[in-house]
Amino acid sequence: MEINWKENWQEKMSQNYRPMTFRAWLELATPNTWGASILPVLLGSVLAYGLKGDFSLLRLILLLFCAVFMHCAVNALNHLFDFLKDTDNLENCLDPHDAPMVYHNLHPRTVAALAVFYLFMALALSLYLLLQVGWPLLFMGVFGAAVVVCYAGGPLPITHTPFGELAAGFTMGGVITFAAYYSMTASLDWVVLLYALPPIITIGCILLLNNVCDIEKDIEAGRRTMPILIGRKKATLLLKGGYVVAAVIIEAILIISFPKGCWVFPIVALLSLKKFKAVMTMEFRAETRMAGMKAVLPLTPLLNFGYVLSVFVASF
Repeated sequence: MEINWKENWQEKMSQNYRPMTFRAWLELATPNTWGASILPVLLGSVLAYGLKGDFSLLRLILLLFCAVFMHCAVNALNHLFDFLKDTDNLENCLDPHDAPMVYHNLHPRTVAALAVFYLFMALALSLYLLLQVGWPLLFMGVFGAAVVVCYAGGPLPITHTPFGELAAGFTMGGVITFAAYYSMTASLDWVVLLYALPPIITIGCILLLNNVCDIEKDIEAGRRTMPILIGRKKATLLLKGGYVVAAVIIEAILIISFPKGCWVFPIVALLSLKKFKAVMTMEFRAETRMAGMKAVLPLTPLLNFGYVLSVFVASF
């Protein structure tokens, strides 16, 4: 489907909008998804302490704020571009939380300004870290910012391609973990990306769930996401298999590199069994989207929290 950006923009600008409210801001920020950014920061930090003995509380706090601001920018831009392209509307978004710009009637310029503010805050906070540990962190930040902008915007957004899951998983699970580790140690240890495989996989699974549930809507919008290309059945198997593989990789890493903490993760995994079972038995469709989110959104941080806690315990 060809999107007429100029026509859409002019039409959207001519509408009457309401001012931003706290509830609208909260739904745009989507705090229930922040764990996907916070836990990679914690993982990179505990890996730095466990492998090198390096840790700074101030740097950890700055990293957490940077990650959350970048995450909020992604969410705001995603809502903005979906709104401008009419991907989000009252007909195909039955849940108000999925389309806050539609249900709260927010002006596109307001949301765009909010996204720019988030990016500016992330940049401002990262300047201290940059001065402390050096220029490699700048390249990681530029890469992350580029993915944020290209993820939902531009002539061919990443979310419209089969690479959305990979881009989200690698950037949030891999680059954030590596950047946090580097911020603590000032050391470019590429093996950290192997340690980051579990969050890379599980964060990719969150987007995969979205895309599996949105197959019909995405086809109508002209997207070519992975579930559209391989089909709902294979995409669902990939989603479920991703969590199994991530759990196995976590325990394997702990046994090999952090044996003193390998007993912690199985306990957390057992506590997550109800959510895990729900994901394994659920059929993901538009009508089961909310139930799927209630299972997947807690499962991703639970598994990664168990991983972080295990490495933390092993470091003492």
